[in-house]
Amino acid sequence: MVRDPVCGMEVDERAARFHTHEDRKGTYYFCSEHCKKTFDEGPEAEELEKMSRWQRFLKRLGDAGRKQYGSKPPSCH
Repeated sequence: MVRDPVCGMEVDERAARFHTHEDRKGTYYFCSEHCKKTFDEGPEAEELEKMSRWQRFLKRLGDAGRKQYGSKPPSCH
């Protein structure tokens, strides 16, 4: 299993339908066409890997998500 660099979801690289070019760090695999498109059009993987899971979630949702959820992740307790 590998981690989708956009949303952080675990992806089975053997069964992955969406992947992009290989570079010096290897091949990137994605859970969906949307994540692959976001990666291909957006910042490099290194920048996405530095983001928390919450930040990647908000990025995936765009401006509407940030307005709805705010910038801080929800608290469990």
